[in-house]
Amino acid sequence: MRRRLILLIQFIFAFIGNVFSQSIITGSIEDSLHNPIAGVNVVYRKITGNVIMGYVISDRNGMFELKLNDSMDSILLSIRHISYQEKKVVLKNTSGKYHFILGSKVTVLKDVVVAKKPIYQINDTINYDVNTFTYKEDRVIGDVIRKLPGIEMEGNKILYNGKPLLKYYINGLNLLDGRYAIANNNLPIDAVKNVQIIENDQPIKILDSLTFSNSASLNIQLKKYLTTGTAKLGIGAGPLLWDANLTPMTFNKSFQIINSFQANNIGDDISKQLNSYTADDVGFFFDAPLPVNNYKFTGVRDLAQPPFDKKRWLENNIKMGSSNLLKKFDNGLELKGNISVYNDYQQIAGNTYTKISTPGGNIIVSENLHNNYNTSDLQGDFTLLKNDKKIYLKNKLSIGKKWDDKNGLILRNQSNSLSQWEKLHFFFINNVFTSTMFLGKHLVGFNANIHYSESPQRLTVSPGVFQNILNDSLPYNKATQQVLYKDLFIDNNLSFIQRVGHISLIAKLGILFQQQLLESNLGVESLPINPAKQDGFGNDIQFTAIKAYLNPTLRYNNMSWKLQLEMPARLQQFSLKYKIPTGASTTLNNVVFNPNMSVVYDISSLWELFFNMRYDNQFGDLSQLYNDYMLTSYNRLQKSKTGYIGQSNQWSNSLSLKYKNLVNSLLADVMFHYDRTRNNYLANNFIDAVGATSMEMLLLGNARKTTSVTATVSKLYSPIKSTFKLIGNINNTTSPQLFNSDMSMLKISSYTASMVIYNNLFELFDFNYRMNLSFITSRLSEKKLDDIRLQTHLLEMNVFPVKHQMLTIHSDFYINKLRTKKNQAFLDVKYTYTLPKKKIDFALSCNNLLNTKNYIILYNSSYSIIESQYGLRPRQFVATVRFSFK
Repeated sequence: MRRRLILLIQFIFAFIGNVFSQSIITGSIEDSLHNPIAGVNVVYRKITGNVIMGYVISDRNGMFELKLNDSMDSILLSIRHISYQEKKVVLKNTSGKYHFILGSKVTVLKDVVVAKKPIYQINDTINYDVNTFTYKEDRVIGDVIRKLPGIEMEGNKILYNGKPLLKYYINGLNLLDGRYAIANNNLPIDAVKNVQIIENDQPIKILDSLTFSNSASLNIQLKKYLTTGTAKLGIGAGPLLWDANLTPMTFNKSFQIINSFQANNIGDDISKQLNSYTADDVGFFFDAPLPVNNYKFTGVRDLAQPPFDKKRWLENNIKMGSSNLLKKFDNGLELKGNISVYNDYQQIAGNTYTKISTPGGNIIVSENLHNNYNTSDLQGDFTLLKNDKKIYLKNKLSIGKKWDDKNGLILRNQSNSLSQWEKLHFFFINNVFTSTMFLGKHLVGFNANIHYSESPQRLTVSPGVFQNILNDSLPYNKATQQVLYKDLFIDNNLSFIQRVGHISLIAKLGILFQQQLLESNLGVESLPINPAKQDGFGNDIQFTAIKAYLNPTLRYNNMSWKLQLEMPARLQQFSLKYKIPTGASTTLNNVVFNPNMSVVYDISSLWELFFNMRYDNQFGDLSQLYNDYMLTSYNRLQKSKTGYIGQSNQWSNSLSLKYKNLVNSLLADVMFHYDRTRNNYLANNFIDAVGATSMEMLLLGNARKTTSVTATVSKLYSPIKSTFKLIGNINNTTSPQLFNSDMSMLKISSYTASMVIYNNLFELFDFNYRMNLSFITSRLSEKKLDDIRLQTHLLEMNVFPVKHQMLTIHSDFYINKLRTKKNQAFLDVKYTYTLPKKKIDFALSCNNLLNTKNYIILYNSSYSIIESQYGLRPRQFVATVRFSFK
């Protein structure tokens, strides 16, 4: 490990030393009247070639800076603007400053077709022309965004260069606070002019000249202020089906609103549109992340979700409403409200065949599951914001309540039948206040975050399980696990920012208080009554953390380099009290440092290098602290034996190289990541002959290692109207596993590759095709586990036989290594007729045309290989009318 780290550091410094040797040409461009000229293309090539080696565009002052990384002695510099005469000069490949004067030119054009660039950049903003990427079948802006080079979508989440967005704006305003799927799935394309990626976005304006950002945001630039939206109504059979959507929206200069009312039972999980996929501003103001809003200790046994469209297998009945409003006043103050509610009833059925590998041999478990879920969720966010160059003031109040009721039947190993019931309620309230302003020349901030949540939870399993541990090996009627969890979290700090030249000095001084309470009781109901087990198994734990912290940060930023060095120090006290059964307590005091260094280097206008190195200490987690048994599912029982507060130390390194050539519409990046985590605790798993696992947390040092390499390439090839995307990943993980007190090392290696093609060359049809390949190999000490291979081929073709009519064919083909079935195919078809003047779509669709009954997939879970079979929705027909309104 140390040798690899030394080699990595040597490589980084050798690379940086090499790029330091580059030449930098700076200059100014004026016209004959000595007025600066903005938007001039400054391009350099080899003297004997036509290949563009690099380019920049002059700014509003006519200034430019061009970096040369080639070893040639001289270069050919071309300076071009449509309104001026082109100038070509040969320059030595050395740093220098130049002044150019361009003469005016008059060009007589006969027949001119001005083609708008599909992708172009102004400063840090990349503009994608929506018309270039819009196909005939596209209706909402999300249909276009998934095609854009450099952008990927994982479900509703948007990624740029493999990383989630920082913000999602509409006309520069952050209406949705990360819940942008509502806009993506309902904002008509006709209303949108450009999709913009804002690189290095700093959403806090007062920090814009003081700190830098390495994150990207997305902005939807509308053609004009308007009222628009989407409406849809569908009805079908197989059995009675419906699909309704009414989502009106209004966008003005200082007012935005999106309301959405949706319901369906066709398998479309519209609740995912309410998830937040971006970060909040609190990441800058607070060191500690917000507490988890849905801490779950127990629950029914679920089927893992298969990696394909939920509409194929989800039996649901969902109603959802959302209202989002933003008002910006003349003084810059913003008021925003986001309220959402939904109720969802789901039925899921399927089978699992699990092979559990242990040092003592394999254990085979088969399960047949039929589950019913009823979930209701209500949440509201209310935000007051003032964000300008003089002050940043924000107060956000969030409140939410969730109700989960689940039940299910399990047939285990074709002989043992069990029933399970889960009831989980969750409530939280959170208020974040941040303020930053200038006091003289110093920037000072006060930040306060308070959070409270509670969650009563109950799981009942009948007949009783784990008889050998819970009831002296005697059969019993029912096991009931009850849990009450409460969490109070308070974090207050002062921040100071001072800039000196290219250096910003930042310091945060604060104190954090968190208290978690956990009460649990595992009751055993038996006839006859077992007197020894009447009191059951219980926990009553109070875990308190107090942290005083100082986080000094140094940031350096110039034209080419961005460097950040954080050296946070924490004085911490942890207190753990077991009120039952012993009344014991544990206290831990320590001082920790969590250094973090990031470097961004703009090698040239085409290349960017990023490096990050961090060390992180984490303490305490209630999931490792309860000292009496808790039934977390019907087949898993666990407790902690340590009596100590868990500690983990994580050392991670990331190195990435990004290439961006918008002239050729080519974007690419490659990232290497190494992670090593040391823990002072380890789970000891006791697995019986039927696969039931009882787990104890032991005080035992161990280390987990992960390395990964990811590469992406995306390209728009305009001559054939196609977008190509390639993604590859290699991941290796090594971690210790403890089975029945025997230590083993588990090594998992995964290799994945995917290719995506969007083509719009032909008038008669267009298509998109996605291929995914994955290969996973596992080894438990010297024992090789089963390999997992999976291919997926997804093809969607839209045929336009007659004007205003469209036939859509969607086919999925899966190749898997299964015991019973290797190849699986699915087919959907849809016919659409569009009224051209009113742009109303009438569609008739047939989903699962082949009437495939089941889908089978193979996947791994730590030391298990699991083959799951899911019951699919039958062949169904749905007639739909859909339109956008203005």
